[in-house]
Amino acid sequence: RLESRIGGCRHAGDHQRHACQRAAGHGGVAGTVQHRALEDVGRGDDDDEVDDAHQQALRQHLHSVDQVDGGTELKAQEGEDDGIAAGKYLADIHIHVAKHHTQDEGDDQGDDLHDLCLTEAGLAIEAQEQQRNQLDNVVARRFYIIIGVVIVIATIFALRLFYMQINKSDFYSAKLEQYSTNTFEVDALRGEIVDRNYNKLVYNENVVCATYYAVRGIKDDEIKSMVNFITKNCNVDISSVTEREKKDYLLMKDKKFAKSLVTESEKKALAANDDGDTEYYNLQLKRITKKILEKHLTDDDVRYYKLYYTIKNCKSGSAVLLENISYQEASIIGENNDLLRGIQVTSDWKRAYTDESMLKSTLGKVTTKKQGLPATLKDELLALGYSNDSRVGTSGLERQYEDILSGNKSVMTLNYMSDGTPIVKTKKQGSSGENIQLTLDWDIQTQLTQMVEQCLYSHTSERYQQHIYCVMMEPKTGDVIALVGKEFNKEKTPYEMKDATYLAYTGAYRIGSTMKGAVIYACFKNNIIKANHYETDTSEGLKIAGTKAKHSWNKSGFGNINEVQALAYSSNIYMMKIIIKLAGGHY
Repeated sequence: RLESRIGGCRHAGDHQRHACQRAAGHGGVAGTVQHRALEDVGRGDDDDEVDDAHQQALRQHLHSVDQVDGGTELKAQEGEDDGIAAGKYLADIHIHVAKHHTQDEGDDQGDDLHDLCLTEAGLAIEAQEQQRNQLDNVVARRFYIIIGVVIVIATIFALRLFYMQINKSDFYSAKLEQYSTNTFEVDALRGEIVDRNYNKLVYNENVVCATYYAVRGIKDDEIKSMVNFITKNCNVDISSVTEREKKDYLLMKDKKFAKSLVTESEKKALAANDDGDTEYYNLQLKRITKKILEKHLTDDDVRYYKLYYTIKNCKSGSAVLLENISYQEASIIGENNDLLRGIQVTSDWKRAYTDESMLKSTLGKVTTKKQGLPATLKDELLALGYSNDSRVGTSGLERQYEDILSGNKSVMTLNYMSDGTPIVKTKKQGSSGENIQLTLDWDIQTQLTQMVEQCLYSHTSERYQQHIYCVMMEPKTGDVIALVGKEFNKEKTPYEMKDATYLAYTGAYRIGSTMKGAVIYACFKNNIIKANHYETDTSEGLKIAGTKAKHSWNKSGFGNINEVQALAYSSNIYMMKIIIKLAGGHY
């Protein structure tokens, strides 16, 4: 009987251990314990015929277990500690059952069974603790992994921050200064052009200007206030405003009218194109005619929007608002710096000529800041470091010696106050261009020009006298002393005289009578004629068998003339006769 009780007890212990594990996994420990205990009680009743009193006492003990924590099944839902408590309750039940089973067999047998039940209960508790330890290990391992990842990421960020702030501090400081500072260039004074006696032919004339330096974050209302003040107190020259610019002013002035220039259907059609906005804008410009401008845009509007447009589109650097302002206007602008934020009185230059009626085409032209780089030279000049609004020579000597005359530009910086007001500073001081000296003599040039003009005016009745070109040179050195070219248009009354000096060295003509000088020289060199050699030029001309009679341009002839008169009158007959002699013939 004892062996059968021990086997039953071991079997009960196995059931109890598995029941505890399942109960801990599903939160139903108490119910499982009670169920297994009742099975053991029933088995014990069958084997040992435990008396009713003992069975009743055991059932009361199980009932008390069922009542723990208000019927919540041994607090299994409160975590692992409750699972261990359930195991302890299970051990108590087995001990109690063992006591009842062994009470009638004696004290020794009861002790053995008691030890066995304690061992089984200990195993159940150990299993619960092992499960909790495994869970703790998993949580700890994951925690350490997360901490390790965080440490690695923090280390990478720290190293990167060290690299940027320590190793690359100079680089990023320069970048910060570059992004927070606006840099622009100012044209240097252009070199002068002088004659052989250092008389100025082309020079720079000082101009007082009102210049706007870009204000950061300026509002539209402030721009309008500034423009209104300037238009009321300063003279705004609009003589150089083009029709194309007026069209832009009209689009800015009356946006409702600008929209009406294009129909809705046209807008939808243009919107489907990739460059629809550009096409829409160009269509608006195309439909603004001269009559529309005269109707919708007054001179006051042009003055206003000329300034407004310039300030609005100056996002960086500077822009000249007014040129050649008076000292009174300069004083007004200087006294109202608080109202005219970003506008300062500056000194600039423009190209001037000693006499624009002489050598203008030879000396050449220089563009204005508004004109900027010429389209034909733009790519080349931009590659050389010029900016779009640079003043450059476009013709004559100004273009030929651009690299010498232009000089080095000054570099200016714009730093900003907290309210966006610019502070102008010089970063790099520029240098003026070099002067160039010509071989021309201005006094002789002036006298020769007057002589050519008088000669041309005195022969206005002659058919072919529309221009005269004259070059005076030093034969020993080849220096050009004077260079004159004048022409006029006989269709205008009085005749309009204009400078055409460039045609004296660029014009292309048939040689013609120019060869007569060479003929005289050849005859002298070959001893065909001597000084003061005469030939007859009459109305009969020169006759060669089988050809028509030949004459000078004056068919009446010039009579008996020498070589000097022949060159002066451009006698064809004289030249023909000495050429026949040069060739060994006889007339």
